[in-house]
Amino acid sequence: MQSVADVATRLLNESFSIDVRSRDDGEDIDAHWQIHVATQKFENAFIRLRMALECPASKTRIWANEATILVEGSPPTEHPHVYLMCNQLVEAVGDELLSRGDSEQSADRDCRLAIRSLFKMKPSAAAEADELFATAFATSPRGLYLAWRAQCLTIMKAERYSSNSDALKEQAEALCAHALELEPNNAMVLATVANTQGQLFRNHESSYGLAKRAVQLNPSNPMAWWALSSSSVYIGDTDASLRHAIQASRLVTTLPNKFWWDNQLFGSALVAGKLKLALAFAKECHAQNPSFRPPLRYLVALYANMELKRDAEKAISLLQDLEPDFSVSRLINDKAYPASLIHKAPGLNLDGLRAFS
Repeated sequence: MQSVADVATRLLNESFSIDVRSRDDGEDIDAHWQIHVATQKFENAFIRLRMALECPASKTRIWANEATILVEGSPPTEHPHVYLMCNQLVEAVGDELLSRGDSEQSADRDCRLAIRSLFKMKPSAAAEADELFATAFATSPRGLYLAWRAQCLTIMKAERYSSNSDALKEQAEALCAHALELEPNNAMVLATVANTQGQLFRNHESSYGLAKRAVQLNPSNPMAWWALSSSSVYIGDTDASLRHAIQASRLVTTLPNKFWWDNQLFGSALVAGKLKLALAFAKECHAQNPSFRPPLRYLVALYANMELKRDAEKAISLLQDLEPDFSVSRLINDKAYPASLIHKAPGLNLDGLRAFS
């Protein structure tokens, strides 16, 4: 049970500036929230794990969940169900921070609001997120908030929200350096900086090294697995990329912003040559967030490859609504356009796509 509590504590400390303490038997701690972890063994090989988040002051239960887990000779600390529940706990704490409006946790509240805005995947929301991450850092100077801000700038570049890529890169470079200086052992910091190194600077070896270390520090962190999957694509290990993407997906099955992880799933499947699987993941990703541009870019190519003309035309139209200067010619020929994986995907024939240019 203590090992499960350790996983939850690590994730909470990586994600928030809240003070997380263990309560020894008989010790009374005045806390905003209490986290209860309990296990029950049954049928020899299984345990039932239960976690709950409660508010002692109001005597309310904020969140609770349980899972049945197969035990194979050792505590199941690394089981995906344990990791998923701990990530659900992080989301529950984040939601409660927003609903409470506690001034003592204003930096965390600003960070959570920023993450919500960022993953709306809209230009105005991304700009708002950037400001909120900056405000969070001004309140509490943690590398966490700087790293998230760098991730925000990376998304702004990938989504083509800004035309001044040089300014974005210069700003992001300073943010990454300072974030790593302040919190070199925070897996969330390492993961988001890895994404920036890979996606914004195309420094794939550095991205891979940071992401690998993030996973080693905290294998329960889904962003760390996302970063490792993404970086593995660009160092040529496509099979590992898909495995890592699947692992990340298992940790966020019920969480908001799942489309972000489906985005990596379809990218990894694409470069592994599993085009039907990539299509399924891309469609699911688009359905969860129609404002997110990457799945549409690849759906155009996948539909064209499979001779699904009407579907390809619809995807092109939707993308042009979001990105007025989009063209199929740019998708194919512009090396700076953020869809480079269409040139890395085995079996993806671009001849059919050229018919739409």
